[in-house]
Amino acid sequence: MASVADIPFLGFAFEGLICQLDLGKRRLRFATYNGSKVSEIKRTEDGFMFEVTKRNISLQVIAHVPVTGVLKSPHLGSMVQTIKEGLGGSIDLILKEKGQETLRMSSDHCGIEIEGY
Repeated sequence: MASVADIPFLGFAFEGLICQLDLGKRRLRFATYNGSKVSEIKRTEDGFMFEVTKRNISLQVIAHVPVTGVLKSPHLGSMVQTIKEGLGGSIDLILKEKGQETLRMSSDHCGIEIEGY
């Protein structure tokens, strides 16, 4: 699970992050509150990619969304923005620890949505 969003807080906004990868008995959590960072989110031909880092661990996420639907979403109390969503998405994950690739995996069963990037 991963989510990156603009979070309004006391009259300003910041980019918030929460991402969790469960690996059996091991759980990796990347979040704004634990000092994790997200690199620039880049659009790709069929989706987007980004990388999250925490200390010496990084997780690259490459999301493929071949078909999307458009949903209305709220902005300042009105349903005027749109979210692109696809339930038939897939992702590729690359986990690196201390610069060395320790895991590469894919999933074809993903719900993915993107708005504003």
